[in-house]
Amino acid sequence: MKARIPSLLAVIAALACVLPLTAQEGEREEQDEAAMMEAYARAGTPGEHHAYLDQMVGDWEAEVRMWSDPDAEPMVMEATSAVEWVMDGRFVREKVTSGFQGQPFHGIGYTGYNNLTGEYEAVWMDNHSTALYRYSGQVDDEGRMIFHSESVDPVSGEKVREKGVSEFLSDDEMVARSYRLEDGEEILTMELRYTRK
Repeated sequence: MKARIPSLLAVIAALACVLPLTAQEGEREEQDEAAMMEAYARAGTPGEHHAYLDQMVGDWEAEVRMWSDPDAEPMVMEATSAVEWVMDGRFVREKVTSGFQGQPFHGIGYTGYNNLTGEYEAVWMDNHSTALYRYSGQVDDEGRMIFHSESVDPVSGEKVREKGVSEFLSDDEMVARSYRLEDGEEILTMELRYTRK
């Protein structure tokens, strides 16, 4: 009986040390989980940068000008654009309807602001391409959205770098221009002038 007393005391002493540690670990896990949930909430909550995109929302008519050669006359087309919020105010979706070389043209674009990277991001797809175009950028001090992207030229098969600039001229007018970046030059390839319906 006397031999068991030290063993019993040792067990009690060990439990007295372990139980507070287990409680502390539980508290730490709860704190870690709360911090994790807070981080996810911050990453997924729309903010002031998303509000900037609200200017795009609405129904628009657009004149589209495209240049295959900067010295040539542009190809001119008419288009309609419908822009609306999706995913509970996290992205705007644009649906464009037009024609291109006698064929119907339909395109869809999504634009949002990534809270994690601190950049605006956009994707574009249409029925004249199998490519999914990706863009990222910022709004500059003049309130223009500046996007950069890289794609493959269908003629040469080589990668080309591009720049997109969108700006709001008024509540009812906006213009978007695309440039090919070549040898330090910006070569205008497309311009869309939007007028709110």
